[in-house]
Amino acid sequence: MTYTGTPIPDDALIVYDHGDGTPATTPVPWQAFKSHSYQYAKPGHYLTTITMYNDASKVNRTIVVSYLLEFLVF
Repeated sequence: MTYTGTPIPDDALIVYDHGDGTPATTPVPWQAFKSHSYQYAKPGHYLTTITMYNDASKVNRTIVVSYLLEFLVF
């Protein structure tokens, strides 16, 4: 996911909720954000919510993440 807003929000924080019942991540400063990785415990489809916020506003985006044990090619 890429943030394309202009300007980049001041003092923004990012939180990930991976949608698998684990606690959401601790807020990470936008300036420190480079990439994020996560390993799901079991295969499935998960609704992952990414929240970016600061004192002035808040934006949520939800995406479907699929974790598969194997990928079959026919």
